[in-house]
Amino acid sequence: MKWQTKEEILQLTKKLVNIKSISATPDEINAAHFIYEQLSTLDYYQKNPQHLVMVDVPGHIKRAAVVALMKKGPSKKTLLGVGHFDTVGIDDAGILKDIITDPDEYTKQVVKLNLDEESKKDLESGEYLFGRGIMDMKAGDALLMHCLEYYSNDDSFDGNLLFSFVGDEEVNSEGVLAAIPKMLEIIEKEDLEAFACLDTEPDFGLYPNDNNKYMYIGTVGKLLAGFFVLGKETHVGESLSGLNSNLILANIVKRMELNIDFSEKVGSDVTLPPTSLKLEDHKRLYNVQTPLSAHVYYNLQTFKDSPKVYMDKMVKVATEAINEAYDYVLKTTNDFEKKSGSAITPITLQPQVYTYAQFYDEVSKEYPDIDQILLDTIKELQALELDERDLTIRLIDKLQTISSNKNPKVITFFAPPYYPHVSLNENNTNHQKIIEASNKTINYAKDKFDVDILQANYFQGLCDLSYFALEDAEDVLNFLKPNMPTLNKTYSLPLEEISKIDVPVINYGPHGRDAHKYTERILVDYSFSTVPDVLKELITNLFASTK
Repeated sequence: MKWQTKEEILQLTKKLVNIKSISATPDEINAAHFIYEQLSTLDYYQKNPQHLVMVDVPGHIKRAAVVALMKKGPSKKTLLGVGHFDTVGIDDAGILKDIITDPDEYTKQVVKLNLDEESKKDLESGEYLFGRGIMDMKAGDALLMHCLEYYSNDDSFDGNLLFSFVGDEEVNSEGVLAAIPKMLEIIEKEDLEAFACLDTEPDFGLYPNDNNKYMYIGTVGKLLAGFFVLGKETHVGESLSGLNSNLILANIVKRMELNIDFSEKVGSDVTLPPTSLKLEDHKRLYNVQTPLSAHVYYNLQTFKDSPKVYMDKMVKVATEAINEAYDYVLKTTNDFEKKSGSAITPITLQPQVYTYAQFYDEVSKEYPDIDQILLDTIKELQALELDERDLTIRLIDKLQTISSNKNPKVITFFAPPYYPHVSLNENNTNHQKIIEASNKTINYAKDKFDVDILQANYFQGLCDLSYFALEDAEDVLNFLKPNMPTLNKTYSLPLEEISKIDVPVINYGPHGRDAHKYTERILVDYSFSTVPDVLKELITNLFASTK
C-alpha cells in the first residue's frame, strides 16, 4: 500500500497541490485525471475497473469529476463521500504566485509577504505547511484516497464506499451536480443502500485565533440574494428631475450590509450577517445621463429558514430604500427651491417593489410568449459566455426593457448558486445514530490522542454536502424556481436525484487556517498522523450505526 503512513499521505497531498486547478478554468481537469490515474493503480480497481469512472461536467470548458465505488462483502450499506480538488485563484500571493502550488518552496519563501502575527507564529513553529489548496481541500482528497486504499485491502470490512472527487466547488458546484446523477445510477444499478455522506473539508475557526478542532454534523446553506434597481434617468444638469438608480442602490447597501436581522440563530449557532459580493450600475460608457439601472447581490447563509423568509426581508429592505431615495429627492428639491429662490415643480413618481416572480407575471400579461423571448435572449448571449450571475441580470433587464411599466422600481431575486442547508434532527432515529457515531469518535480521539474535537451543528464554510439532502424540498422549490431567473434554463439542480439520495451528512477533516488567503496553511502532524486514524474510526462507527 502507498498512502497509509503520515509521510505517504503528506506526499500525495503535495502532489495534488502541485497541480494548479483553479475553479472554472481548464486546469481543473488535470486534477481529475491525476486522481483517476492514481486510483486506477490500486489492486481493487485493476480487478474492478468498471467501478472507477470519469464523469463529464457540462459547460463551455472541458472538465470532469471522478466517481469511485469500492464494494466489499455482502452488505448493501454504502457510505457516500465527496471531496473537491479545485481551488481559488493564486494572484493574491503576488510575487510568489508561481510557487504557491509548491508547498515546500512556498513555506520557505512566504515570509517575503506581509504576514500577520498569527501567520508568523505558525510559520516559525515549523508545524504548518503553506500553499494554495493544501488546506482547502487537497489534503481532504488525499484522505479520501487513503480510505479507499485502506478498506480495499481490509478483508474484514463489510460495506461499500462510493466517493466522488469534484471541481467547481468554489464557484457553482457544477462538479458535484454532475456527479450526483452518476452516483445515484450506481446506487440503483448495484442495489446499494446509501446511509450517510462524508466530506473531509478542513475545520474552520469560528472566530479569530480559534484553535479548536471540529467535527460537523450539518452544513450551512446559501442564497445569493439580488436587488435589480431601475431608476428614473435624467441629465446631470437637471439632477432634481430624476431618481438616480445609484441612490436607491446605496440605500439598499446601507440596509443590507452586515444586517444582523438576516442572521439566523439555531441553538448556539448563528449565521454570519450578509455582505455584498458585487455592486455596479449598468452604464457601459461615460456620458452625462444618470445611470438608468444598477444591481447588487449578497451572500446569505441559512440554517433553517426558507427562501421565502429571506425574500420577505429583502422586499422590506427594498421598499424602505426606494421610498427613502424618493423622499430625499423631494426634500432636496424643496431645500434647493428655498436656497435658489426659484419655483421648482417636484418630480412625481410611483416607486415600486416586485419580486422577480411578480414582475415576470406582470410582463407575461403583455407578452404571452415571454418564455420564448427569454430563451431567445439566452441564445443571443451565449457567445459572451456570461456567468450565471451576469446572465441573471441580463434576463431581468430584458423584462424591464420590454415592459411598458417604466416606474422606478426594485426587483428582488435569487441567483445561482443555491446551497441547501442540511442538519441532523435528534428526533430522527437514523440521524441520532449519526450523532452517536460522531460522539463515539470524538471520545476515541480524546482517549487515544488526547485531542479535543468539538461537535458543531453546521459547517459554515459552504460545501458540496448541501447537495446530498434537501430539507422541506417542496416548499423550497415552489418558491425558489419562480424567483431564480436562470433555474432550469442555464442553471440546473439535480433535485430529483438529490431527493432520492437524501442522507444525513457529516464532515471531518484536517486542521488549518486562512482558506482562500495567501497565508493558507495546514497543521501537519495532526492532519496527517491523527486525522487518518480518527477518520477511519469515524467510518467504522458510521457503519456500526447501521446494524
